[in-house]
Amino acid sequence: MIEAAIGLLDAIAAPMERAQAISLLAPHVADEGHRLDLVQEALGILIDSEVNLTEISPEAPIDRAIERSGQERRRIDILLELLPALNRELLDQALSFARAIEYPSLRAEVLAAVAKELPSDERLALVDEALDLVGTVEAELPRGFLLGALSQIAVPPQLTLTFETAARIADARARANAYISILEHAPEDRKAAAKQAALDAAAAVDRPDDRVDALLRLARHLPLEEQDTVHKAAADAAAHIDDPRSRVRRHREIALLVNGDERVAILERAIQEARTLPAGEGKADTLALLVCTLAQLGYVDRAKSLGAEIEDAASKAQADLCIAICGGRFDAEAMMAVAKTITQPLRRAELLLLIAENVPEGQRAETLEIALRAALQVPRPRDRLPVLEALVQRLVALRTVDLYAIWFSALHDVGAGDRERFLTNALGLLPVLTALGEVKSVQALAEAIAETDGWFFAR
Repeated sequence: MIEAAIGLLDAIAAPMERAQAISLLAPHVADEGHRLDLVQEALGILIDSEVNLTEISPEAPIDRAIERSGQERRRIDILLELLPALNRELLDQALSFARAIEYPSLRAEVLAAVAKELPSDERLALVDEALDLVGTVEAELPRGFLLGALSQIAVPPQLTLTFETAARIADARARANAYISILEHAPEDRKAAAKQAALDAAAAVDRPDDRVDALLRLARHLPLEEQDTVHKAAADAAAHIDDPRSRVRRHREIALLVNGDERVAILERAIQEARTLPAGEGKADTLALLVCTLAQLGYVDRAKSLGAEIEDAASKAQADLCIAICGGRFDAEAMMAVAKTITQPLRRAELLLLIAENVPEGQRAETLEIALRAALQVPRPRDRLPVLEALVQRLVALRTVDLYAIWFSALHDVGAGDRERFLTNALGLLPVLTALGEVKSVQALAEAIAETDGWFFAR
């Protein structure tokens, strides 16, 4: 299969697209000599490439700067994919490439990534070099990110320096992220100070949604007995989020992390928020999500009473399905009948996915086939791709004979429509072909994608 994909590289003429394709394929090449030849070629492309601004007017300096940084970012992303496959000689070349990067934040990022691949005794000087660069980075969020990355590979004296550098970051969000990363890797004698500094910075984050993110990330690095206080602070922060749907989503997220009375209180807060939503702004979907959450957590009676408030048919069907599954009263035939009444393809596909997870094994292939047909009818690619990816995870677990039957029955729908629809379907369902071992089909599909101006490889 990999050999067939490698054979397609000859069809990719543009150097950067070829380098990116190699970065995706190289980790899967078993032969070390062949793998090194490929990554050396890709690395050579990166080193020899130059930023091309010929299509942007010199009188548009902002546009030129954006394009320059975007092209540099792409080269770096390809290099980061290649790094684990590089030998020592190629790592030295990658290091030379890193030192030639124009932007300090990007240069420090690559230096840190290269240092991570080096033996510990060779890492020290490179981490020092990257730390020196961090001090020149003006934007505070990238500075916090870089300190976090460097804290993963720094030795104790350097960790002290990262701590002191983090303290000079004025932006609370960036400072909190830096301290949390330092906390994760700090020696025992520095953990208490890093923890308090991270908590103070997280509590000072101005935007409530960002404050919730910082507090929840911090909680993951604390002992269990200390997490409840931080989770409660996150719930209080979530109450100040402007968008009501976001408030509900964050309260639900936090409720899943706590227990007992605190969980009930946070869920009830989310329910009250959901009830205030206008009908046309996701009220039914949000209530259905909370019903499913309540049922999954064992509050089946509360889920039933809340489900009775849902007026939209598709949302109510999803809520009823969750209650039936969690309450031990799942009726596959009745739920399939409800699914057939749902007119929106996306909602029908999502409901069928839930049903497929709970039907007897003998009915699963048929249910997934119906779900796939619904998913392929979803109009917007950004909605279609996630549901296709969720379907694929279940499809590839089927018997090969069943998977063949589903694939060939859906083949016409996969190729129907315009180029964007085809590409979305192809990307979402490629693992199905891989599972079937259809080398020729994978090759034909990849050739079709390669003909679309490198869109796939430039994703």
